[in-house]
Amino acid sequence: MSTIATNATCRPGRLITRPVSPDAPLPRIDPVIARLPRLFRLESINRLPLDASRHVARAELFHAQAALSVFWIAGCDDTHARLDALVSVRWLGRAACIDGAIRVVRLVEADEPELGVNLFDTVPYSWSADRTALKRAETEWLRGSHRTRRAFNARYWDAPTFRAYVEARCGAALTH
Repeated sequence: MSTIATNATCRPGRLITRPVSPDAPLPRIDPVIARLPRLFRLESINRLPLDASRHVARAELFHAQAALSVFWIAGCDDTHARLDALVSVRWLGRAACIDGAIRVVRLVEADEPELGVNLFDTVPYSWSADRTALKRAETEWLRGSHRTRRAFNARYWDAPTFRAYVEARCGAALTH
């Protein structure tokens, strides 16, 4: 009989391993990964050379539900994610922490606005000292209609635009 192989696929919020052989174990969802938010705010990223063609990247990610340190090994031309951008994590099997950071495959910047994402959950503490004003703005967003939330996310999905909004108008009512 041939060697058992698996195909790993990522879906929002979970990693599923699908067996290729019928003799392989049933699919497994990492319980840690399954409970994490799908999108995080990229707070910082550092890249250190590993050899002539690769580097180790370490990033700090923020979401109101979890703040994470992650790292991955990439080619020297890997500069995909921008600071303050919303990113999704491409997980590397089961979550494993090494030197205080979780090893991942990479980060992928979320380019398209998504209605269901609460942008206020991704505001790191470094953006706004006034969390009360931020909570008021979030409450207004949550009370808004489907159309209002969609328009808000479309307008403020871009990280510099949303950061400017938070820093300048965090306490103001949302008007759209």
